[in-house]
Amino acid sequence: METDYRNYDRLFVTVKLNKLDELEECYRALGWECVDSRDDSVYRGRVHLVYRRPHRIENKDKLQLLQVYLESALNDEGRLESRAMPLTAATGIITGFVTLALVALGLCLMYLLDNPVIYTAGIIFLTCSANMFLLAVTVTLKVFFGENKRRKTKLLHARAEIEAVLKEAATIGDICVLRECGGSFADAAVSEDGDDR
Repeated sequence: METDYRNYDRLFVTVKLNKLDELEECYRALGWECVDSRDDSVYRGRVHLVYRRPHRIENKDKLQLLQVYLESALNDEGRLESRAMPLTAATGIITGFVTLALVALGLCLMYLLDNPVIYTAGIIFLTCSANMFLLAVTVTLKVFFGENKRRKTKLLHARAEIEAVLKEAATIGDICVLRECGGSFADAAVSEDGDDR
């Protein structure tokens, strides 16, 4: 594949296979044309794409700004979809560890030391561990539902941003080279040494 750097801009993108169709639609709306694709040699389910777009096109500044918004929203959406809920995981691990520590301490006090007072303390610790388990489940579920709600809200916001970009790109109309859109030949000309005229 011969590369024409004088007349075309190029864009290299790596995307997960399940997002390939959506990404191609988004970049097509911004005037990009996919000219090459290949699977990743290391990571399964990833594809490397090469796009090109004429260097001199109408509304290029607006298209580039829309592309910045689009890529930011796509990155946010991907991060939110692939990321586990860290606050829920941390809450579950910490409260689970405290519960296990109380169980271990209670069992040690009950069976390792032969003293009725310490045996009673062991029973108290085991009772506390049962209460701690219920508290851990309750708190972890509460954190999970709160974090999941915030995550869904952010995903909806990212999706709305993507839709807004595509809608705005549709108002621009067909993406065409300046010389084909009524611009003068001088507007789109490139000199022999590669400098814009």
